[in-house]
Amino acid sequence: MARKTRAERLGAQGVAFVEVDGILARLTKKQSADPGAYVRAVQAVSIATPVAAHVRKRVRDDRRPAEGVWGGYSRSGSAVVSAEYAKDAGLPKNAYPSWAALHAALPGRKAAQLFNMTGKMWEGLQVRGSGRAKAKIDFGGTSTGTESTIATSRNGRKFKVAKTIRVRNQTKAARVFLNKGINITQPSTTENIAMADALSQVVGVQMAIAWDADRLSMATIGERSLVDSIKRSLSA
Repeated sequence: MARKTRAERLGAQGVAFVEVDGILARLTKKQSADPGAYVRAVQAVSIATPVAAHVRKRVRDDRRPAEGVWGGYSRSGSAVVSAEYAKDAGLPKNAYPSWAALHAALPGRKAAQLFNMTGKMWEGLQVRGSGRAKAKIDFGGTSTGTESTIATSRNGRKFKVAKTIRVRNQTKAARVFLNKGINITQPSTTENIAMADALSQVVGVQMAIAWDADRLSMATIGERSLVDSIKRSLSA
């Protein structure tokens, strides 16, 4: 039997969700039963979904973590992955002289992207409601992973061997933070400003309508395209 997609599993559980630009935006089961009681959580999810898409492009495609300039993959030490993982990543072999060399061997656009070997972790990027007024950007689902250990040959030579494992995508992101000090889903300063800009502008318009104002002046300090995306999401 084929594995159910995340959307199929959520639908079977009665959880409200939408997919926007490949990102799953979902409420909790409790919120889905009465979304009217969790208006602020629904609003938070609406704000966070375009931000998640922006974060994905900034980190994966533009190689710009929120923490600052990316220093690049290590050029020292060897890199070994399992044969199955190498196949999933589209690599021609499973052993390389360094992680930099391994990532350079990835096919197509993936060679120039960040933390995107098989592509499955980023496919798991999601936004989910939390409590009454919050939303979380994180990773859902599981995907193929690899784990290496040091083995010793009969003549005493040490070498790396790797096996295939199944890993939660959230664990993959946590390993990036543990090993590189990079929180993949952390919004940048300009993204945080864009969220504040968009929300204040939407609320400002609503207040202007309520007070029958004939003039409304608003300025955008954050990234304009992201502000516009958030405003559209809030108005949907």
